[in-house]
Formats: sequence, C-alpha cells, structure tokens
Amino acid sequence: MTFIPQDKYADVAVPPAIRGGLQDNSTGYYNVYSYSHVILLLNNTLKEAFANLKEPTTLLTDVCPFVSFDTATKVAVMNCDKEGFGSSAVGGPIEIFFNTALGGLFNSFPYEVSNNSGGGRNFKLQVDVLGDSTVFPATVGEVGQDYLRVK
Repeated sequence: MTFIPQDKYADVAVPPAIRGGLQDNSTGYYNVYSYSHVILLLNNTLKEAFANLKEPTTLLTDVCPFVSFDTATKVAVMNCDKEGFGSSAVGGPIEIFFNTALGGLFNSFPYEVSNNSGGGRNFKLQVDVLGDSTVFPATVGEVGQDYLRVK
C-alpha cells in the first residue's frame, strides 16, 4: 500500500532506512485521521494490483474489487464482482491476499491463514465461501452489478 499523508503541512518523515528500520512518527507525517483515508489507500492499492493483474492475462471480469466503509456500523466491506471472484467463476475465482500488516488492520474479514506463502500472501480472503450476494443498483446507462460482499 502506498502511503499518502493526510497532513500536507507535516514535515516529511526521515526514511526508516536511515533510522535503523524504524518509522519516524515524530513529525505527524504518518498520522491518519479517518477510517475513510485508510479505505482510500486500500482502494488505490486494489486498483493498481487489479490493473497489473489484467495486463498479462485475460480475466473473467473487468470490475475491480473495492472496500466500502459503513460509518454508522463502523464495518468495512470488501465488494467483489461475482463473475470473477465467486466460486462459480470459470477456471476458479480470482483470489485476494493480504500481508500480515493489512490482515491485522482488517482482521474481521474471513481469511484462510497461510503464513508460509511467499510475496506477502499471508491471508487469503474467503470471498467465494462467505460472501453474501448483493446487486448494487444501476446508475444511468449502466447495468446493475452483482457483488459478493464480505464483512
């Protein structure tokens, strides 16, 4: 996940490589003031990963997964296109993995834990097993999208 600071006036933190691998929290650069900002950062990462995934191959869907956050219930929801991420997807569903740090931030999501996986694939999101199907309403000129929603 690429970090984008919310505080545009904070001094840029000293890189961890210069501080012996430790993050510099003294300037406020890394302060996050809302859950919505974390969701924005995660959705940016999902878009980038999905675009990179589409380049070398043809996927069953062009619809990138995204996370929404219900401010009333304080629940994050992973929304995945049923055609590409559901158990009925031809050739098997597209899988979503989180590393240990991201898995800790979203620890209420249902995961299959695999600490021995390489490349930061420590937690596999169980979209095709526990996601409930929801059709989001269509906007003008679009077809309603059927999503699996994982809370």
